[in-house]
Amino acid sequence: MVFTFFARAMKKMLREHAWFWWTYAIFLAIGVVIISSGNQMDVQLMLNKFHLPPLDYFFKYGTHLASGYSIVAFTVLFLFLKVKWGLLVGLSQLISAPVTQFLKRGVFDWVFRPGFYYEQMSEITPHLVEGVNLQHKFSFPSGHATAAFSLFFALALTTKNRVLNCFLALCAVIVSYSRVYISQHFMEDIIAGSLIGIMGALLAYFFIKRSLTNNTWMEKGFMK
Repeated sequence: MVFTFFARAMKKMLREHAWFWWTYAIFLAIGVVIISSGNQMDVQLMLNKFHLPPLDYFFKYGTHLASGYSIVAFTVLFLFLKVKWGLLVGLSQLISAPVTQFLKRGVFDWVFRPGFYYEQMSEITPHLVEGVNLQHKFSFPSGHATAAFSLFFALALTTKNRVLNCFLALCAVIVSYSRVYISQHFMEDIIAGSLIGIMGALLAYFFIKRSLTNNTWMEKGFMK
């Protein structure tokens, strides 16, 4: 019974949010190709060459869309629109964030960020975004990528609009890539973070759909 429920729910979700999944699949494919082109530092230095002043500004501030303040703001906003939407956004983070923090601080605490390696290189001067304080430890996986994909996938699950699904997937990709652009993470970090974020949102979605759907108050917002 439970397996049948999840199978049907998954099939329906994949169909209704196909544009998000296709956009995400393209991101994963490109990411794997980039990672396969060399070791992580060679890849980082290659990507670091592509920079422009407007992009510095854009990614420097755009990366904060996955900050704690943004997550809280989106959660509260969607609680006012519909309780189950707000719960979906908040629960997605509560599931995915601890997983990422456990992995980066308890399992992969020996993995350093690009900034650590930049300091070891005297023959190369990488491009650094002004005003960004480079961190050195706890690189894998990326917490911002986890938060971004968890947030924007949860938002996508609230609408069947194809254009919005594609747009929200692109937002997740852009916020995640900002971490590579400003040299806070490697490509591997953001891809791993994205997978955790997606899984967190999926688990929250299925939990709400399975356990709380029949509660009428879930369909109402705080304003109603």
